[in-house]
Amino acid sequence: MGSGPLTLPLSLYCAKPELRKLPLTIICADRAPRIMEAGKLILETLAVEHTGELPPWKIELRHIRFGEPIKERADLFCAINVFNEFFWKGKGTLFENASDLYRSMIRYCSHDASMLIMEPGEPRCGGFLSALRAAAIQDNCEILAPCPHNSACPMPGIFKSGQEHIIERSPRNLDIKKELGSGSILRSGFIRQSDSLRRSDSNQSKDNDFLAPVRMPAPRVKYPWCHFSMPTSYAPKWLYRLSQEAGLAKEKLSFSYLYIKRYPYPMSSSNQNKEKKSRSPGKPLLLSEANKGRDQIACRIVSEPIALSRSRVGRYACSPLGYTLISTAQSNSLPESGVLLRIQTRSSAASDSTKKIEKETEYDQKTGAILISY
Repeated sequence: MGSGPLTLPLSLYCAKPELRKLPLTIICADRAPRIMEAGKLILETLAVEHTGELPPWKIELRHIRFGEPIKERADLFCAINVFNEFFWKGKGTLFENASDLYRSMIRYCSHDASMLIMEPGEPRCGGFLSALRAAAIQDNCEILAPCPHNSACPMPGIFKSGQEHIIERSPRNLDIKKELGSGSILRSGFIRQSDSLRRSDSNQSKDNDFLAPVRMPAPRVKYPWCHFSMPTSYAPKWLYRLSQEAGLAKEKLSFSYLYIKRYPYPMSSSNQNKEKKSRSPGKPLLLSEANKGRDQIACRIVSEPIALSRSRVGRYACSPLGYTLISTAQSNSLPESGVLLRIQTRSSAASDSTKKIEKETEYDQKTGAILISY
């Protein structure tokens, strides 16, 4: 959706040579047909000059706007740098607008489709994607990346206040949330609204779902948002020179994204086992599968390195525990922004490892982040 000059198909052709022999059907949709035609010509020219043949791709160009129907249903829905152009015109709350957008997206998708959404890594887009993430989780989706969990987002940006309304509010969890504020940890998960709360609030749907709370940053005016940065050295040299000549030189690239997987049934343990057996080797495991039986905690690096006291260096990360700060000695190096780390918890069983973390975890007094040594 919003294909422009077929930017994504061109990127896939260049970066994923293993796809060049696959008979893919790619439906490119945009409100500007001429730019799509130009992109298709560029792709065909590139393929012929590079390999001497066109890939066996069936590329269809559709002159439509987002929201207009098509008869096909996609196995992979992609929207790259699209929704920021019109999302903020909605008159509802951030979560209401994100939920409406999500419902429009899934009209293009098959019942078990994946969705890739990418936007510039600026604060508003980060908050919008956090709200979209919550809407997807409430519809039984798994966030395959970048999130290492399906609980509340510890870096929601401007969605901070909106997210608080969809974190579980049952009496049992109110005590847990108080503990979270003083330093305890809650295991990640997806929690269904309690029967007692349903009875006390007749306006709530019986099937209304809530996100499990996690460790949040210390209170502040501007909350962090999930985004990733990479140096411009990752881009081709000719593109960097072109940017300089055009007066658009950049020092780094910043983006936020979601990679979402739909499921046609509730993710019970038995269904997860069925899904695990049906997945091809090239597909990522469910987070619940990947963590099962491991003495590890998954952490997604989300920041540049920062200098810490005691000759240490750190990077902020998202983990199933919440807002996390991973540190190491200055003589060592931490993985780059965007990398998914699995850090050993030094315990013999997965259940024991969680208890051990709860008992031994320390917190950064300034930011409220969970401290993990790497």
